[in-house]
Amino acid sequence: MKIKRATPVLFVDSVAASRDFFVRIGFTATVEIPDGNALGFVILERDGVQVMLESRDNANEPAPIRAKSKDACASHVFIEVDDLGAVIAALGRAEIVVERHKTFYNSDELTCLEPGGHLITFAQFA
Repeated sequence: MKIKRATPVLFVDSVAASRDFFVRIGFTATVEIPDGNALGFVILERDGVQVMLESRDNANEPAPIRAKSKDACASHVFIEVDDLGAVIAALGRAEIVVERHKTFYNSDELTCLEPGGHLITFAQFA
């Protein structure tokens, strides 16, 4: 198994305000997805580094992720891999928060809790 990328997903009260902060320091918003009337999700990139911002309780996410995103101290790390099956096999008895599924942005993923209580999503893109 090869880890291809680890991207922080930061849950925020205002995606637009946080996006503007990152844009000010040189990031470019490459993807923007609404959540109702507000901006719900943004991918920002700079120099090969990526940061994702997501609104708390984003309606586009499965219910367990929405519930966890409300916790102010909870983090969510998104890790892109080339073999999701190998990751699942290596997880052992980790608590699975969202079972393996296809997403609206075309990845095959699974979300679990790491021992510190942070959400970790492993994603494989075709």
